[in-house]
Amino acid sequence: MNKIFTILLLISLVICASPAFGQPDEVLADGLPPLTRRMTERIVNLYAYLLNVQFTDVQRKRVQKGLVDYWENQDFKSIGILTVTDADAIQFMAMPEAERQRWRITNQKRFVQELREEKT
Repeated sequence: MNKIFTILLLISLVICASPAFGQPDEVLADGLPPLTRRMTERIVNLYAYLLNVQFTDVQRKRVQKGLVDYWENQDFKSIGILTVTDADAIQFMAMPEAERQRWRITNQKRFVQELREEKT
């Protein structure tokens, strides 16, 4: 049973990391790396997990707009803090849930503080 779960998890991760239906990922802003729709989804999902909240569609679009603004203004400090790579997302999602929860507890306070500083 554990082997089957592991195989299904790996297959799910590969599918989630692949562009949907073989379509290229939409570039939202140029840069190194370019900001893509998939990247913004990973960042928003990580925020939601870290903050233990469900974002509405309006909130998701607000975060996406903020990310596009960072890229267009070449705000490298914020880009460096916020960028989530495919490898990071896959590695994080492959962690056991208990380990992800420990990570959230350990990093949530720092993350919230960074968001507060960013808002000012």
